[in-house]
Amino acid sequence: MKTVYQIDALGFMTYETLEIGETDETPKGYVDVPLPSNSRGEQLPFWKPKWTGTEWIETRSQSDIEIEKTEPVPPTPIESLSQDVESVAEMVSMVMIDSEITKEDFGALAEAIAMLMVDLDAIRTAMPIPGEV
Repeated sequence: MKTVYQIDALGFMTYETLEIGETDETPKGYVDVPLPSNSRGEQLPFWKPKWTGTEWIETRSQSDIEIEKTEPVPPTPIESLSQDVESVAEMVSMVMIDSEITKEDFGALAEAIAMLMVDLDAIRTAMPIPGEV
């Protein structure tokens, strides 16, 4: 089996692939040449690959690539939830150490728990857990 890569009418990779037999003809609109690799066989990073008819080329400018590399990536719902859980754990730890809870601490703890419940609800909606309705 070999992987073939779909390209659009202008030669840009669409990121759709097919697995075909080694001796099968490459379908129209597909290329059977993988993106270039380094000496260790690791695929080189391409941001906007285009097939020229003989080779893959990078069509994004280096400045665009550098900007995208430095832009902060927003946390995933799971990462966000993990951060919230850590915050609540820290608050609970502080309460246990102080052994006296103030109204402000209690309010902040209740607010953090409410935010966790909202985040958890959003995650359940986005990614249903098997067996749950």
